Amino acid sequence: MSNLQIELNNITSLKNINEFNNLLKKCAILYQLEAVVYIFDYMKQHKFNPDDETYKILNTLHSKKIPDKSNLIVPKDIKKTLQPKRRIHKIMKGYNYSKALKNKDIVINYLTNNEYDYDGKDKKKEKVLINLLKVNCKLPVSDIRHILTYLKRQKYFFK
Repeated sequence: MSNLQIELNNITSLKNINEFNNLLKKCAILYQLEAVVYIFDYMKQHKFNPDDETYKILNTLHSKKIPDKSNLIVPKDIKKTLQPKRRIHKIMKGYNYSKALKNKDIVINYLTNNEYDYDGKDKKKEKVLINLLKVNCKLPVSDIRHILTYLKRQKYFFK
């Protein structure tokens, strides 16, 4: 564990995304959630854009049943922060949401060119629409849900 602590203390010496991902992997294997969040935030603050590998590592810790074994010493911020599990959940939620929105034009195109019975409120009609979009747009259900949530927030269905 002490080698990992030394690597974490020398985070400023990391020069590329692969080095950050390797450190993230080492921390994730040991369920060091606080250290993982610290490394992710450090990457973002220092203009290292997380790649798909980074999010894949974070996704391994995106579960309620993961034990938090944070025994590495991580520099604390003065401001109030979320618990590491909650922070990882928020990061993954944002990543999945933005990834799904890349396909929103496909859904909007289908909705404008076809008739559907959904007003943005009825959950049963929403399920029917999700299945219709799944078949016709060939998108995963999770992506369709994110897109419909986005469209509801934009008041697309309340015209």
